[in-house]
Amino acid sequence: MNKYRKKPTEVEAIQLKKDNIKEVYTEVYSEPLLNCQMAEDRWLAYEDIVRSKGMDLKTPESGEGTQIASLGDFIVFGESEKLGRHCWPVKPDYFNKNYDLIDEAG
Repeated sequence: MNKYRKKPTEVEAIQLKKDNIKEVYTEVYSEPLLNCQMAEDRWLAYEDIVRSKGMDLKTPESGEGTQIASLGDFIVFGESEKLGRHCWPVKPDYFNKNYDLIDEAG
């Protein structure tokens, strides 16, 4: 049986944490429009849902359409001709085993 090594490839990723939900949402979708108190209240309720149940990610390559990113998961971004810019969740243990930080965002 042949042995194979995963080709090195650079990706962008962000870890979903309880204090960066808005930043992750903005990277995945776009900046939420919080132009009134009702919108801000709904955003806070959404953050509570993400903290308890995770964030739905639209991931067309999964075949399911969406996947759940839990707190602590990394959201990895890729781009392809077929799918355009897309993302998928990766569990921290797998991410840390397979990815090295090459450039820390400031």
